[in-house]
Amino acid sequence: FTRAPAVLALTQADATARLRAVGLGAALQPERFDETIPAGQVLAQAPDPGGRVRKGSAVALVVSRGPDRRVVPASVVGATQQAATSALTDLGLRAGAVTQEFAAAAVGTVLRTDPTPGTSLRPDTAVALVVSKGVEPLPIPDVRKRPQAQAQAQLQAAGFSTTVQQAFDEQVPAGTVLDQSPQGIAGRGATVTLTVSKGPDLQVVPQLLNTSRTDAEAQLSALGLTTQVILLPAGPGTVRRIDPGAGTRVRKGTSVTLFVF
Repeated sequence: FTRAPAVLALTQADATARLRAVGLGAALQPERFDETIPAGQVLAQAPDPGGRVRKGSAVALVVSRGPDRRVVPASVVGATQQAATSALTDLGLRAGAVTQEFAAAAVGTVLRTDPTPGTSLRPDTAVALVVSKGVEPLPIPDVRKRPQAQAQAQLQAAGFSTTVQQAFDEQVPAGTVLDQSPQGIAGRGATVTLTVSKGPDLQVVPQLLNTSRTDAEAQLSALGLTTQVILLPAGPGTVRRIDPGAGTRVRKGTSVTLFVF
């Protein structure tokens, strides 16, 4: 018999060399996690240091794997709460407190974790989850009858984006909001469509001098204008004067007087 040398805290290679120096071998046992002994160093031996062992036999060695740590996976962010909880459990961690907040992500989607992904934790450590409860519903301001720029600024300040379409209107001044869609309640970031007045639909009175009465009336009718004809007798039937004059901008339905000779 001989006495087992102390090989605790030595690396596996150094421990094996020390044992061989006194005529003993090393019998490696399954490695174990340990909070204090660094990975690769001997954390246990049998027999203990100084214990009796037959010459030529082996001393059992257990080498440390270092501290047992589990890394929070990046895959839990963007996963459903249920999937994230399962992933943490599979890694030896557990889901901790769950809080909810409004977000663009679908309801139940994990937005972030605490600790953050990539953090190394002891087994069975709780990881807090922040989960989406969907888009925040917000009241849409009523911006009808407001100037376009003011309406857009008010909607953007309230959490919405805007798009604009235009329409003629006989009563509402150009640049003023005629209508909006949707109204009432919508999710934060939703697009509100504004219909903005272009003012009245004005037509330009065409140049009709020396055209026939028939052609002049047809051109005016195509523009949505009406005609009043004053005939001067004994003429060839051509337009000699118009009122209002050519180039004048008038509303649809305006009556244009033709002086025909």
